[in-house]
Amino acid sequence: MRDCVESFISAGGNVAFFGANLCWWRIHVVDGGTAIVCHQGGPTGAVDHWWPVTGVHRPEDSLTGVSYRHGGGWWDGPRRTDGYFVQAANHWAFANTGLADGQSFGRDTVPPLVGYECDGAPLAQFDIASSRAVLAPDASQTGTPETFTLLAVAPLSPEWDELPPREHHAAGEGVHAATMGVYTRNGIVFTAGTTDWAQVLEQDRNVAAITRNVVERLLA
Repeated sequence: MRDCVESFISAGGNVAFFGANLCWWRIHVVDGGTAIVCHQGGPTGAVDHWWPVTGVHRPEDSLTGVSYRHGGGWWDGPRRTDGYFVQAANHWAFANTGLADGQSFGRDTVPPLVGYECDGAPLAQFDIASSRAVLAPDASQTGTPETFTLLAVAPLSPEWDELPPREHHAAGEGVHAATMGVYTRNGIVFTAGTTDWAQVLEQDRNVAAITRNVVERLLA
């Protein structure tokens, strides 16, 4: 299935991911299509993780632009977030929103826009004073497409239930953040980076406007 989507993009097809934790595990259809298997652990590690050398060694970032390992999960009690901070207000994705760089959105929705599971891009830093994020210098080496644009970033605090380990970082280390972004590889790929995008669609006019912009641009 992943091969088909990547081939579609390479041939000029456009794709939008309005979700998160999209490609964290590989599954195998077995027993004549009556069951699925996913190897999540064992003596050799999690062999069906997409990204590490102990797994498939084919980072999910190269498809979606982001990965759960750069984001995280919060399942226990109400989430506390400051929403998504805009990084590229002049991008077509933000047309008709009125949002400016450094401004946040999706903070006061119920549930918060930053969902119980989030996917992110690898970040070198997030400056609290300016609300500006910087991609890690080795981002393209760990799967992020070279054309990836940071649209909005929501840093995750240490109180999140899971901030996964990844390249060069143990669990909880480094900057973990939900990331909304876009890249081009013949086709255009948009990612929302959060599980709860659809749940707040009618609550936040900015989320609604971004959704319309993405759908209209990718269908054009």
